[in-house]
Parts: sequence; C-alpha cells; structure tokens
Amino acid sequence: MKILIVYYSLYGHVFKLAQAVKEGAQSVTGAEVLFRRVEEFDIVLKKTADDKYLSQVRLQQKDIPVCTLDDLRAADGVIFGSPTRYGNMTAQMKQLVDSTASLWLKGEMEGKPAGVFTCTASTHGGQETTLLTMMIPLLHLGML
Repeated sequence: MKILIVYYSLYGHVFKLAQAVKEGAQSVTGAEVLFRRVEEFDIVLKKTADDKYLSQVRLQQKDIPVCTLDDLRAADGVIFGSPTRYGNMTAQMKQLVDSTASLWLKGEMEGKPAGVFTCTASTHGGQETTLLTMMIPLLHLGML
C-alpha cells in the first residue's frame, strides 16, 4: 500500500510534524511511504531570500521531491499537512489541491483514504477550521 504524505512548511514546523507522520506510517507493515513537499511560490522565495532562518529551513527540505499529480494518482492513501492561514490551508497547498481537476474528472482519487494535519502559532489560531476546510476539497475528490 502506497501512502503519500504531502506537506507545505515555510518555517519548518509542519515539516517536523510531517516527519512524525512519516515515521508512524513507516511503522505499518507493508506500507510504502512517499514523502513529498508542496512547491514554494517564486515571490516568497524572492522576498525571503536574505532570511537566514528560512534559508536554513529550505535547505533541510531541498532533497524532498515536489508533489506531482502522478504522485497523487499512484497513492493508495494521502495525508496532507499545511500551516494555518486565517482558518484555511496555505495558498501553496491550495494551489496543489486546485490542480487536481484532471484527477477529479476521471475519478482517480475516489475511495482513497485521506488525512490532514496542521499547526498554528497560537492556541486559538484556527486549527479546527483549517482541518475542516482542508477536508472539503478532498471530499469533492471522492476521498474518504
């Protein structure tokens, strides 16, 4: 069974969570785990190029492949991770999700189990609403 873990992480917090999710998935007998990141927007790379901390975080993730539609298609189940932005997933993750129209049209995600995880910088930072809003497009794709 192929389990895809796909995440977006600017500051590295969701990256750490994704690594823990990966470790848990790898502990399941017979699971083949694919670990992918969501591509950063060029404008964010340009605006944060001089930030030493963010450069270090990017360096830690540089060898992790960017998620593709083929990765999503090949997976038997998918776990998505994104920081919270105003009670929603990040625009970077949303761009990936929005790019799945061809998979939706062919029903290629139907019946696949899905999971979501998030983190915020504050106690009441919108974790619950982010988890809910991350699930809506997955349900539209026919995921369980």
